[in-house]
Amino acid sequence: MDFTYRDDQLLVRDTVRDFVASRIAPNAAAWSEACEFPRELVGEMAQLGLTGLAVPTELGGAGVDAVTVALVMEELGAGDGSIALTLAAHNSLCCGHLLVAANDEQKRRWLPPLARGEDLGCWALTEPSSGSDAVGARSRARREDGGYVLTGTKQFITNGSLAGFAVVIVGGEERTLTAFGVRAGMRRRVDISAFANHLGRRNEMSTPAFAQGPPPQDGPPVVVDTSVLIDGRIVDVSRSG
Repeated sequence: MDFTYRDDQLLVRDTVRDFVASRIAPNAAAWSEACEFPRELVGEMAQLGLTGLAVPTELGGAGVDAVTVALVMEELGAGDGSIALTLAAHNSLCCGHLLVAANDEQKRRWLPPLARGEDLGCWALTEPSSGSDAVGARSRARREDGGYVLTGTKQFITNGSLAGFAVVIVGGEERTLTAFGVRAGMRRRVDISAFANHLGRRNEMSTPAFAQGPPPQDGPPVVVDTSVLIDGRIVDVSRSG
């Protein structure tokens, strides 16, 4: 088995390395001290294809493989772990869930804006009373006026205060879970708490109270697929550089 990186993988890695050296590393400390997220950086990373890494090219993404994604996260993490986590949550958890579990119509509707960086994505699972015990989620969904209304509270949601699109996980009967795609403009009532000042990740904007319903749901639910968490570990273990 050949573990040598391909030329195309090295090209992506080196491009991101140069970007990190010129744009991220010199500013990382200042962003962290100010507890602010450089929103303009999302557009710059989108121009490099970093906001749609594994999204197929026909949906506006870069269509790269898992090894290339890991190389990208290593380089971003070497410059700023917070920026790497922002992109990891966007690519792996949000886009990744849609890639493995959304239907074709949902993918065509939701993934292109995420891949282009027009929307930053988040994945809302954790709650005050549940995290690793995901099936303990107390958030719920109910049918209303031909759609769904979500009620509940989320916390520690990476990109929660920045995201234009969220995959929101809610609980159901008999310890089951369902995922919903929610765009920012659809949120009927959402209270977002103050920025959470986490050691070493102070500019990623995780928010202790992400959604306090009810936002209406756009279309049918998205199937929950636990492989999202398994696949996400590829990004998780590599982002620290």
